[in-house]
Formats: sequence, C-alpha cells, structure tokens
Amino acid sequence: MTPTFRETVLQCEHGITPQSIVWHGDTLVDWVAGGIRYLLTGEIEPRHVSYAYRFDDAITSPSGRWVLLFERLGTKALLLDSGKIVRWRAGNVDNERSSQRNR
Repeated sequence: MTPTFRETVLQCEHGITPQSIVWHGDTLVDWVAGGIRYLLTGEIEPRHVSYAYRFDDAITSPSGRWVLLFERLGTKALLLDSGKIVRWRAGNVDNERSSQRNR
C-alpha cells in the first residue's frame, strides 16, 4: 500500500522568518521565536515570549512537554517544561569568565 500525502502551505507572519520549527501534535511551533504556533488550518497563534538570547535551534521530547532551546555552536541552553523556563545552562566557558571578573 502506497502512503498518501497532503501538501499544506502555511504562511508566516509578515517579517517573521521561522527559526526552529518542531511538531507539537498537529501544530508546528517555533520555540526560538517565542512559541509562535502554525496550525494546519493556516491560522497563526502569536508568540508568548521573547527570549533575550540568540538561541538558534530547538528539540522537543516525544510528548512535546519538554523543549530545549540551544545554540548549535555555543554553550547556552534553556529548558522549558510546557513552555515555562525550568533551567538556564551557561556552560563552563561563561562560568569561568564570570568568576575571573569577580577576582
């Protein structure tokens, strides 16, 4: 049996380029852009937050509950539980820099 596919074209908000699209059920979510949701009906639910850091990628748990925002080539990460911040990770390099400034 050959699977059938349906193409759906979703329009992005004017001036916003998707940065990290991940599936959450039947919805595409751009967590790096603050949680913009692209529904398969073509509707767009606006962002809920604006992260102050330059995260450029995101991964989600299979359930969609946990989301990790991170820098692909960096040491920073942000862990979200159902969209709420749980933990911020700043890597060893930043910890060393901050301790050197305090000396």
